[in-house]
Amino acid sequence: MSAYIVNITAKVESAESNGYKTWVMDQFIPFLNDLALGQHVVFTRVLDKDDLDGDTFSIQIGVGGQQGVAFFEKEGMPEYLKMTTTLFAGKVYYFKTLLEIQ
Repeated sequence: MSAYIVNITAKVESAESNGYKTWVMDQFIPFLNDLALGQHVVFTRVLDKDDLDGDTFSIQIGVGGQQGVAFFEKEGMPEYLKMTTTLFAGKVYYFKTLLEIQ
């Protein structure tokens, strides 16, 4: 069975950076852990010399197999979208990638 990492990279406006970071660590990661995806969650800040317009963060969620990916898409991603839209409307821009662990 293959293992995957779902990566959410988000650019967050400077004024919202601390609030976003707090929300991810205090609410979203515990939510993901409660889903029991079976693997790990890593939250990082992307280091960039040109971050005058905000910070870039990465949330990496380890999942097992395509079933884990599908479960995250059904349960985890809608929560991320709902909360970022509610709490940080127009202040967070993200893209998502799927990585296969070799």
